[in-house]
Amino acid sequence: MWVPSAGVALWLLLASSRQVEADCTGTISVTGTALEIHNLQGNQYKQEVGKIAFNLDMAGNLNLTSITPTWHCGPLMNFVSSNATQSKGKDKPKEEPQPIHNVGAQLHCYNEPVDVDATWESPWKTIVFYGSLFIELASDGNSCTKPADIVLDYSRCSYNTTTITGRNATGIPCEWTAVAAP
Repeated sequence: MWVPSAGVALWLLLASSRQVEADCTGTISVTGTALEIHNLQGNQYKQEVGKIAFNLDMAGNLNLTSITPTWHCGPLMNFVSSNATQSKGKDKPKEEPQPIHNVGAQLHCYNEPVDVDATWESPWKTIVFYGSLFIELASDGNSCTKPADIVLDYSRCSYNTTTITGRNATGIPCEWTAVAAP
């Protein structure tokens, strides 16, 4: 399980306190799905692991910060950015084209151990979801032009579990899903 060092924790604190005039802001609720754990109805075990606040300013600067105390995320990695322009349409041909900022970044996150509900058909007592999330979003300078989302091709999810007898299982693949809210 990844745990930030003191230097990384200080960097995270400084980065998250940086003020950005944001034009594309919101939160992403992240859920982990354990594919091998099912209830009696055959549903897979899903758990909302945390929320990430995002903002993208007019210059294309992206800030991603965990706002859930039990969901810990490291610094941004693999930052990618592209800029383009979009015309205002045929009815406004003389207006300046609008800039579009497409931005994505990867960060590693993990949640603190959570008890697995006893109603699930599973010997597991606790579960910890962890992995990398590649989050992308776009802004036109005034608002988000598409919802923030996780790019699954560049994101990895795993979980560790402990049984009621204390046996551990680590690195089991899982799936991330996300829902963005403005």
